[in-house]
Amino acid sequence: MQKEHFEILLESVDSKINLILEGFSVLNKKIEDERADRKEDSALLNVKISALSKRFDGVDSHLDGIDARLDGIDARLDDMTSELTAHRNSTELHKVPRKREVRKAA
Repeated sequence: MQKEHFEILLESVDSKINLILEGFSVLNKKIEDERADRKEDSALLNVKISALSKRFDGVDSHLDGIDARLDGIDARLDDMTSELTAHRNSTELHKVPRKREVRKAA
């Protein structure tokens, strides 16, 4: 009787261990599938980041061109300001004082 009881317990334990192993197998498959999905997501993310980086480089070079143009405009404005100041100073030197208006007697 003890041997039969022990064999029954062993069969029960064996079936439970088989269930556990099947569960581990299923979990392992799910983990591997998830890893594969993460690799695909990572690859797609890298492609998108690379594309954004190229777009930022394009915007950056465009802004560099605009900065250069603005520097040229600033230099021209400085030159014009200097010329206008010199012209004003020259004009004020030749300024004729205003004559007083003569009021007519009423």
